[in-house]
Amino acid sequence: MARETFYPSGEFLFIENSCPWKDHLYNLEVENGKEGLIKFVFYKDGRGMYRVQTVAPKCSGFDMRVPLCKAWRGLRAEELKLVAGELQDIEFVHHSGFIGGTYNLQTALKMAELSIQEAAAAS
Repeated sequence: MARETFYPSGEFLFIENSCPWKDHLYNLEVENGKEGLIKFVFYKDGRGMYRVQTVAPKCSGFDMRVPLCKAWRGLRAEELKLVAGELQDIEFVHHSGFIGGTYNLQTALKMAELSIQEAAAAS
């Protein structure tokens, strides 16, 4: 699925089939003159959960272009749902904010959108 078809800004990428995407992502950004554009990658895991994963600025290190919302980090299930408000089918967010999961693709998209808004407000 084309990036712009999946999400109009092109900041989100959906990967339909499992693959080693990180190295390829950076190469494609450079080839297309779009370095730093993609903020989140979405994919479905083996359990049917949609994952939303942030993209690092480069292939190394633990930095993130945009982390998932700070208030969600390290939370799961009901505790996370209390904090996440409208996102009542959110399942988890890693304590560092690099990945989260839900069984609903629209919720995964909203997680990324809210995280971008939070990052913009903080800068």
